[in-house]
Amino acid sequence: MDTSRIIALRDKLTALGPQRVWREVRSPDGGLLHPGHGWDEDALPEDVAVDFTGKRVADLGCNLGHHSFLAVRRGASEVTGFDMDKDVVEAANELADLYGLSEWVRFRAADLLIDPPRESFDLVLFVDIIGRGSITKGKAENLLRAVAEMSSGEMLHTMRPVYTLDELRTSKEELARHYPDRFIRDGRFHLLDYAKHIYGPEWTANVLSHCDDLDQRFKYPVFFTRTG
Repeated sequence: MDTSRIIALRDKLTALGPQRVWREVRSPDGGLLHPGHGWDEDALPEDVAVDFTGKRVADLGCNLGHHSFLAVRRGASEVTGFDMDKDVVEAANELADLYGLSEWVRFRAADLLIDPPRESFDLVLFVDIIGRGSITKGKAENLLRAVAEMSSGEMLHTMRPVYTLDELRTSKEELARHYPDRFIRDGRFHLLDYAKHIYGPEWTANVLSHCDDLDQRFKYPVFFTRTG
């Protein structure tokens, strides 16, 4: 184990600051490099019921590659992680090298809405990206469509199916500037229903959760497959 590389990477992650490191990061021997600050409930479970075997995978909004590395462990043949933060991408590539996984996973800087990658992948991951900010700013449709543009057949999102307007800190009138009224009802915004509407009959959605109460305040894995 190259101790000097581990120390240098730990220092780089610390310099990024807590808001730019989303998930816990560990060294190959299990030592903690950075605690991260995202909610574990919003991450993909290690045993998520999706087959990664032999697939080319894109991880959009990958941060330090937590889910990119999961895809490799689950058998993906090739993973490309995309993030708009160039410093984070640099650190993620160093982490892949440290893990000995750079043959299978690499990271690139890209802005999904401004300059999206012009590539197609078997499976696209979009984990813990759409939330309060993107919804209230009216970005949900463009984000959803951008993900679908990169997928030849499968997408794995995490999303909260429903948000209350109080949680979004907005009004029905404000949301109605961006979204059809039928998705804003009973004091709530129905994100999963809206995503199904955007994707239309070309895609089927399967919520990968054993929880029957989809009003819980965390994001669920939702697996979309192309029907045609």
